[in-house]
Amino acid sequence: MRPIRASVYAGEDYVSHANETILAFAMIETAEALRNLDDIAGTKGLNGLYEGPYDLSMSLGLPNLADFRNPDLLRALDDVLSSVRKYGLIAGIHCYAPEFVVMLSERGFRLITPTNGTALLRSGAEMAVSKTRHALK
Repeated sequence: MRPIRASVYAGEDYVSHANETILAFAMIETAEALRNLDDIAGTKGLNGLYEGPYDLSMSLGLPNLADFRNPDLLRALDDVLSSVRKYGLIAGIHCYAPEFVVMLSERGFRLITPTNGTALLRSGAEMAVSKTRHALK
């Protein structure tokens, strides 16, 4: 049995070369993960660390989740970036608002998710409903 969807875009021999086309990231979303950054970042075969600022903020007990102006969160992000540089990895982060993308990029993050699936689904659904209503008038 082969992965059907993967074979459509990657060919019938997908399984034999999948590891050449897939990146492996470890999620850093807890205070415990921050304490173990070297062990995590040093994992053989890992390509990067991906920061989840909402969960990390909650785990650190910060008052506002994913507040990219909070110095405690920024210090934690800098710790992640330090490990990324030390181990030659890619730094990734979830960013809920495009206005923070430049700041995070300048800090050293290279894979930045500027929104989330729920926001995209909502805006797409709103646009579809609006176009449908307009078409029915």
